[in-house]
Amino acid sequence: MLAKILESSKEEVISASGYPQAEDLLILGTKAFFDSLAAGVLKAALQGKDPAAAVEQLAPVVHSKQDTGNLGATIIVFKETEGTQVTPVQEISEEKAPLQEKPQLSSYLRKGLSFIQNFVSKKLPERRIYVRPGETEEEVPQKRKTMVTVGAILVVLLVVSIGFGIRAKNVREQKGRYEERLTQAEHEFDESLSLASLNPERARELFANSKGAAEALLGEGIKDKRLDLLSQKLSENQGNILGEYKVDPELFVDLSLQVSGFEGQEVASSGKTIFVLDKKGKRIISVDFGTKKTQVASGPDQIGEAQSLAAYEDRVFILTPDGVSEVGKTKSQVIDKSWDGEVLVYAYAGNLYLIDKVGSTIWRYPGTGEAFASKQNWLAPGTKVDLSQVKSVTIDGTIFLLSSSGKLSKFSLGNPTGFTPQGVFPELSTPDAIYTNEELKYVYVLERSGKRVVVLEKDGKYKAQYTSDKIGEAQDLAVSEKEGKIVILTGGKLLSIKISHL
Repeated sequence: MLAKILESSKEEVISASGYPQAEDLLILGTKAFFDSLAAGVLKAALQGKDPAAAVEQLAPVVHSKQDTGNLGATIIVFKETEGTQVTPVQEISEEKAPLQEKPQLSSYLRKGLSFIQNFVSKKLPERRIYVRPGETEEEVPQKRKTMVTVGAILVVLLVVSIGFGIRAKNVREQKGRYEERLTQAEHEFDESLSLASLNPERARELFANSKGAAEALLGEGIKDKRLDLLSQKLSENQGNILGEYKVDPELFVDLSLQVSGFEGQEVASSGKTIFVLDKKGKRIISVDFGTKKTQVASGPDQIGEAQSLAAYEDRVFILTPDGVSEVGKTKSQVIDKSWDGEVLVYAYAGNLYLIDKVGSTIWRYPGTGEAFASKQNWLAPGTKVDLSQVKSVTIDGTIFLLSSSGKLSKFSLGNPTGFTPQGVFPELSTPDAIYTNEELKYVYVLERSGKRVVVLEKDGKYKAQYTSDKIGEAQDLAVSEKEGKIVILTGGKLLSIKISHL
């Protein structure tokens, strides 16, 4: 075969090294020589491995060309020869003696040439050439580069495939660890939907279990389309099943626009009117539930040292150090103080009720038109209860009391009745205010620490809860199911929450 070993370059000098084999032919020619003679012609001329015969074949072809002044070549053949041993001549004349220096000179020359060859081979770039049968030419650096590239690609593919295999194995193992829990969570969710109307408590329990399991799996960093779908369904049905509503209370009325610097601490409601007491500013502002009409109901000249607030229809009462006074167009003392320590006041059905915390008694002052009759112990004879921790009271015909300990109590006809919140999660720990009336179907409990308003049926069963960071700032609340609003007091503003559980 014929292979190209070296090609001249103007930019750099190129060298090559190797070991020729017997009968190898080496052609060194000008560019014009190789341009003029096709590779097939050269290969045919060299078939006989005889340089002389090759020259005879190529000469006519070369001479037939035009402008062949720069066309030339040298053909070298490598032959394997046997070494010969020269026997020294015994008789050497003096005239021939100087010839003995030639071997020494030749040795020096060979060493010099060898040094030059080694020096040049180290300094000049080298290109290694390998010729194999069936190929015309193979430049190893380029092919080696291709092979290295292909090898690198194969290695990368191998590594990637191994990585995918390991990842698939890990996914299978991880899925095996959580799949049973996910399946159970899906089953509990589906069951909670089917029981929502038949057994709300059981439905809430199953829904809470499913939600807890889904949140735990998400917390572990589990990525699964089934889990994502379950989380979406839980979010969409949380209000219907758990009665949990995340809300953003809207501004109902800005009380500070009515009275500059107004800061309310307590709310009393009757009918469609909300009354808000500012103890420091010594003012009471009334707000209509439906129209939001706002006006000052009483000012500093009447409020004085007001401690608490009560309202019935359009009548407003305040608790003072001297007793209970009615304020409005005029101020009049309606009940003189006859108790020791702290009391809570509430107006219902034209009567006034006082929760005597020290005496652990509920006093009822029957209304007689504009005045009130003497107090009566509302508790049934022989009933003993501890009212020292009561912090909030509301009445709808029965009396609901909220204690500082978080306990909720209910009294009917002077007797305590069983009233325990059921199904609230998390449980009420530090509730702050309670509200209901004879027109409302439910009882509403404000818990600032939980940033929520919890809705209970009047037998204590859980119905719903509304959560918001703004609820954590509320001091008191009032509710109108007819208007579909829960109104909370936050200092100088009343905020409203749309009721969704009805």
